[in-house]
Amino acid sequence: MNKKIKKKQLFDYIFPLTGYIPYVVFFIVPVLIALSFTTIEKIISIFTERYYQHVLIFTIFQAFLSSVISILIGLPGAYIFSRCYFKNKKIKKILQSLLTLPFILPSILVVLGFVIGYGNNGLINKFLMIIFNFKKSPVKILYTFPAVLMAHSFCNFPLVINNISDSILSLDSEPEEAARLEGLGEVKVFLKITLPRIKYSLVSVFILIFIYCYTSFSIVLILGGKPSLTTIGLEIYSLSTRMNYSDASALSIISILSVLFILFFIQKPFNKNNYEEELKNGNLLKLNWLLKIYLFFITFFALFPIFSIIIKSFLVQTSRGADEAFSLDAYKDVFLNSKPLLNTLLLSISSSVLASLFALSISKHLVKCRNHLLFNSIITVSMVISSVVLGLGYMIISRFFINVSSFILLVLAHSVISIPLCLRLIYPTYRAIPETYIENAIIEGANSMNVFFYINIPILKNSILSSLIFSFALSNGELGTSLLIGGRAFPLISVQIYRLINSYNYQGACAYGTVMLIFTFFIFLIKD
Repeated sequence: MNKKIKKKQLFDYIFPLTGYIPYVVFFIVPVLIALSFTTIEKIISIFTERYYQHVLIFTIFQAFLSSVISILIGLPGAYIFSRCYFKNKKIKKILQSLLTLPFILPSILVVLGFVIGYGNNGLINKFLMIIFNFKKSPVKILYTFPAVLMAHSFCNFPLVINNISDSILSLDSEPEEAARLEGLGEVKVFLKITLPRIKYSLVSVFILIFIYCYTSFSIVLILGGKPSLTTIGLEIYSLSTRMNYSDASALSIISILSVLFILFFIQKPFNKNNYEEELKNGNLLKLNWLLKIYLFFITFFALFPIFSIIIKSFLVQTSRGADEAFSLDAYKDVFLNSKPLLNTLLLSISSSVLASLFALSISKHLVKCRNHLLFNSIITVSMVISSVVLGLGYMIISRFFINVSSFILLVLAHSVISIPLCLRLIYPTYRAIPETYIENAIIEGANSMNVFFYINIPILKNSILSSLIFSFALSNGELGTSLLIGGRAFPLISVQIYRLINSYNYQGACAYGTVMLIFTFFIFLIKD
C-alpha cells in the first residue's frame, strides 16, 4: 500500500511540472526579458511622448469600438438561435456552423479575404461597376479605420452569437412571455426583460473581444496602412525589426499595464457572481421576414471573404488593365515551392501537441488543488500579453543569450500562445469527471498513473482532440511571432501570404490562402 501511495505522490507532483515548467520557462521568462530590456526613464519618456500617446489612445479606441460593433452585429443572431423556431433543425445547425467560420479563420486569411472582396479592384466593386455602369470603384474602404473595425467585427461577432445565445437559453422564458401578454413588442421585451438578465455575459464577451482587438496584429498591419492607424502592437513590431529593443520593451510594459488597468475598471462593477436560472422551455417565436433578412446578410458577410479568396486563386490578369482569365499558375508555384507548406504543417503539428500536453498537465493540478483563481490568472496573463511582446522576448534571447534555430523558437512560442485556448477546452471537462470514478478505481487497487491513463484520458479524449485542432489552427495562421522569429529563415504560409499581398501578387496570396483554408477545414472535419 505504501508503494502505491509513493507512486501516486510521485506522479501527482511530477506530471504537473511538465506543464508549469514549460509555461514559466517558455512564456513567462521570455516576456519578463522583453519587459526588462529598458529603464524607468525610457518608459516615462515613451509615455509622455505625444506620438505614443496617440498610438495608445487609438489602440484602446479601436478595440472598444470594434467590441461594441461586434456585439451589435451578433446580438440579434444570439436572440434568433436561442428564442426562434426553425422548421428545419438541420438548417439551423448549418447556419450556426457557417457563422462560426470567421472566428476559426486565421487572421491573415480574414485580411486577404477583405482585400480581395472589398478592395478597390475587389469582387464587390467589380459587381457594382457592372450592374450600375460605374467608371470608378464606388466602395473604397481598404487602408481606412472602417476597414479595421469591419474586419475585427467579422472575426468576433461569432463569439457573441455563441456565448450570448447560450446565456439566453439558460434563462427562464416566463418573464418574457408575461411581458408579451401585457402588450410589449419583441424589441421592448428584449431591451427591458432579456438584456438586463444577460448583462454579465455581455460584459464577459465584451472583455474577451476587447482583448482580441487590443492585441490584434495582422488586421491592423495590412488593413490599416497609415501611420495614424498604428496600434501598440504594430509599433512594438516596428521597433523590434529596427532592433530598438529598449523602446519596444518600454512600449510593451505600457501596453500590458494599460489593458490591465482598463479591464480592472470594466470588471469592477460586475465582480458579483452572476445568478443562474434554470432552463424552462417556453414558446419559440416565429422567424419573421426581418430576422430572415438579417440571417441572409450576416451569412453573406461571413462567407463572402472566404469565397473571394477561392475565386481569386483561379483568376489571373491577362495584361495590364485587361480582364482576368482562369489559371492554375499560382497553384503550380505553391506546390513547386512547397517549403512554406511543409514548414507550416510541421510547426502546427508540433506546437499543437506540445500545447495540449502542457494544458493537460496543468489541468490535472488545477483539478486536484481546486484553484480556479490560478486558472483565471493563467488565462488572463496569457491573453493580455500579445504575441508580438512574446516574439520580442524570443528575439532578444536568440540575439543576446542563446543562438537557437528559428524552428525550435517558433514551436515553443506557438505552443505557449495556445496554452490558454487548450486550457479552456480541457480543464472544464477534467473538472467535471465524477470523483466516484477515481475513488472506485483506487479501492480496486489502481494507482494515480493508472487512474490518469485508463479513466481520465478516455473521458478527456474529445476535449484533447479539440485542443489539438484549435491549437493547430491558431499556429497555422499566427503572423506576429512568425515574422519576428522565423522571418526568411523559416518560411511559413502566413508569412508568404503577407509578402505576396505586399507585392500585389493577389492570385499567389489567394492560392496559399486556399491551401490554408483546406488545412483549417480538414482538421475541423476530423473533429466532427
